[in-house]
Amino acid sequence: MLILEGKLRRVTELEIKGEKRSKLTVEYEVPRYEGDADLKLQDFFLEPQDAKGLQAGGLVTLLVRAYVSGKDVALTAVGVRTSQGGKAA
Repeated sequence: MLILEGKLRRVTELEIKGEKRSKLTVEYEVPRYEGDADLKLQDFFLEPQDAKGLQAGGLVTLLVRAYVSGKDVALTAVGVRTSQGGKAA
């Protein structure tokens, strides 16, 4: 498991295949070998109780799992570790 820190841009409640989920849009930096880091915007899906109390605009720390997706490494959220600028989950 990895720890991903970023700015929480949006929290959306939605229903996927009859199950309620929370979609978190998180902005974070991806470092380069040389030069400035790239900003990346990614959506993560969590259980609603894990995202309860999170507010857009604050900093969030997610526990994520990395896996291979084609030639890239993709991330999937496992849970919320901490939240700043909003309520702690």
